[in-house]
Amino acid sequence: MAWWNRSKRPATPSISDFNPATDEASLNRCVRRLHEILEEVGPIGQFLEEASKRGDLNPGPDFERRLAAAINRARIPGFCGYKLVVEAWTLMELIAVRVITLRDLHGETGNTDKIRKLDGIQAIMEEVEPDLRKALAHMEIYSSLKGDDQVEAIVKRYHRSAE
Repeated sequence: MAWWNRSKRPATPSISDFNPATDEASLNRCVRRLHEILEEVGPIGQFLEEASKRGDLNPGPDFERRLAAAINRARIPGFCGYKLVVEAWTLMELIAVRVITLRDLHGETGNTDKIRKLDGIQAIMEEVEPDLRKALAHMEIYSSLKGDDQVEAIVKRYHRSAE
């Protein structure tokens, strides 16, 4: 049995009537999940900032040991945070497509309450997008769980910022 047939959700309308782009229940779930991720990512970001402040990464004696300790402290939380930010970005894209599609649909029917709700969702997306974009760029060094990859990304970032 395919995984999509195991859903505990109520049965969807017939295939001929169902359009995932206009499924408001799915849009609501995406918005709810995005909110959950944003709540979860905040503390991870704070942890990573504190971890980076604790690590002395200036060249000198025991640099490799200090770098390894800093990587080990942040590697798994950073990877988890990065994956959550990627999920949030994907949700933002899914939400945007659905908002556009539903706005067109409700614009044709004149449903101003639904359009107002979509405007509210869009306003939230526009507010979140710049910070999410920054977080995605900042956390890219954690895109791999491998410590060696993270060291290489840190060195590249440090080299770019020194230029």
